[in-house]
Formats: sequence, C-alpha cells, structure tokens
Amino acid sequence: MKKKLPITKNKDVVVSWVYTWSKQQDMSIHEQRIVLRILEACQAELKGVKLKD
Repeated sequence: MKKKLPITKNKDVVVSWVYTWSKQQDMSIHEQRIVLRILEACQAELKGVKLKD
C-alpha cells in the first residue's frame, strides 16, 4: 500500500520532507531525531498548537 503525501498548499515542504526522509539510512540517529523534531514543530504550528521552548 502506497503512502499518501500530506496535502498542503506548500508543496516545497512536502517534497523536501520526502527527499530528506528517503536519505534516512544515510543519517546518524542524532540527525534523524533533529529532523523528526523539526517535523513535529511544523505539524504543531500548522495545527495552531504552541510548543514549549
């Protein structure tokens, strides 16, 4: 089953995310965690949730 890409007006973000995540095997664990935290912050901002700094 093919995963659907998130629907967003900013397609550059989706394309960047797909490219970055496709390189996941080449990343260290530390780099993967940074990418996931950035994604989490972006998703929260899109939903209008304020994260603690």
